Amino acid sequence: MTILFLIFLNYQNLCNVIYAHVSTYKQRKDLRHQIDFLSQFCSNNNFDIDHVYSDISSGMNIDCPDFSVMLDLVFKHKIKNIFISNKDRLTRLSFITLESIFKKFGTNIIVVNKDSDHKYGDFFDEIISIMHYFSTKQYSNRRKFYRF
Repeated sequence: MTILFLIFLNYQNLCNVIYAHVSTYKQRKDLRHQIDFLSQFCSNNNFDIDHVYSDISSGMNIDCPDFSVMLDLVFKHKIKNIFISNKDRLTRLSFITLESIFKKFGTNIIVVNKDSDHKYGDFFDEIISIMHYFSTKQYSNRRKFYRF
């Protein structure tokens, strides 16, 4: 009986969080807009938000400070729902894989703006993400080359 009570308490402590992300400091206003939009969505749908996480860094890089903190909490089974505005705000690549990993730890990713209403849905989104990744990488390499 004690074990069941501890399990119940553990699930009571699951939290709902917002995660917002932009690539550059020039996009800070968009970061604020994402947070406001997600807060409004959660309020309208009766979700209490326990914490807001946000990062400013390249979408290709998942080694972001707040993302890392949030990831640790997911692995500790502490987060129930993560609210994001679009899939690419969480990761540019392999959203489906990340979503699957999070589900294994009892965490749902709730995408508020669902852009995948086209016929091929997630498959098309993954192809676009891969193309975006390589074009960004190529652009970055070109910038480094011409900088010297």
